[in-house]
Amino acid sequence: MRVRPIVLALSLALSVVCLAAPGLGQTTFGTILGTVTDPSGAVMPDVVVTVTNQGENISREVHSDAQGNYQAENLKAGLYTVTVRATGFREVTTKDIVVAARQVVRADVKLVMGTAAEQVTVVANPELINTESQSISSSFDSNEVLELPANYRGAGSTSPYNLLAYLPGVTGDGDGNITVQGAGTNQVEYSMDGISTEDIRSAGPQREMFISAESIAEMKVQGSGGGAEYGNPADITTTSKSGTNVFHGSAFEYFQNKALDATRFTVPQVQKPAKSANDFGGSFGGPLWGKHTFFFGDYEAMRYRTQTVQPNTVPSQAMRNGDFSSLPGVTVHDLNGTPFPGNMIPTSSFDPRAALILKFYPLPNQGGVNNFAFDNYTINVPNPTLSDQFDIRIDHTINTKQSVFGRWSYKNKRQVNPSGLALPAE
Repeated sequence: MRVRPIVLALSLALSVVCLAAPGLGQTTFGTILGTVTDPSGAVMPDVVVTVTNQGENISREVHSDAQGNYQAENLKAGLYTVTVRATGFREVTTKDIVVAARQVVRADVKLVMGTAAEQVTVVANPELINTESQSISSSFDSNEVLELPANYRGAGSTSPYNLLAYLPGVTGDGDGNITVQGAGTNQVEYSMDGISTEDIRSAGPQREMFISAESIAEMKVQGSGGGAEYGNPADITTTSKSGTNVFHGSAFEYFQNKALDATRFTVPQVQKPAKSANDFGGSFGGPLWGKHTFFFGDYEAMRYRTQTVQPNTVPSQAMRNGDFSSLPGVTVHDLNGTPFPGNMIPTSSFDPRAALILKFYPLPNQGGVNNFAFDNYTINVPNPTLSDQFDIRIDHTINTKQSVFGRWSYKNKRQVNPSGLALPAE
């Protein structure tokens, strides 16, 4: 059987982000918040706080309120710098604040007396415990997705879905579905850049809807304690990479063949199945024009030419000669119900059409030509998987309060699934 599905994912995650208003519903963006205080610990109202995306070098400004609190919402996952300036105080900069998808990060700032020309720089430490949310979550960043020794490409797919099973609190079942922190397989939501990728028929994700691993910024699993905007106890969200203000790219090739595989012992086989598997491609991103528009794209191709062990049951040489005497507890009759002596069918009773059909069936190759048992004939049959896919994302910052991005993903997967021996007419 030949399967040729075409997956065309139009993720026009064209999200116009109005930063002046709080986000509604599900989002993949994060938030940085905190309190600005003076050296005595008193709150500082109406202080200008500048939040800068270190990758894009794009900044936005917010002001602290009457209680000294500030909040910068709808931030893409990445590294950020928070800079606070106030008259009579030194400029305080906190660098390398890590913001993950759907994460709230606290970055309090304590001002120091001095002139504006003087600066205080602080390098943020990753939070061990998130005090802003009661949810339990874990995630993989882009480097972990690419570098963890999880051979998901070795199974004939470019989908990194199987990586999720390596996160704490995630377990899989026999059908390949996953559960999160004890929730059922039908109690997990899946999304890509905020767009649902859930397969409602299988209570799992549409696995081939995943973007290439080269284009993944983060894979995050959130369990108990999630917000009310999630319809299920668990949520799995994947976000794509965006370009930065510096050109960067990659090229890759993953290779496998049968010389690297061990011989399987569970199924008798004549020899190891053939395999020649190549997964190759690359990515490239950077500024598109000006200082406010960025792009990131990738291409990935899989040429997974393999064989699979196909066990079959075929007539033995003795049976072809009409000898069924080796079958215990079986009596062979003619068309009138008369048993053949010794379970031996004379050749004169053979149907000539059956004799012709038998020529299309091979002799057993497991246990000798006279062996009649289940799976007495084993062969290696081709079952190649070929796929091509690409992803392209464009981000544009309209002003300090509005931005927009769009992503287009395409995947064409061709696969051959072999079946067992069949009659010539089939």
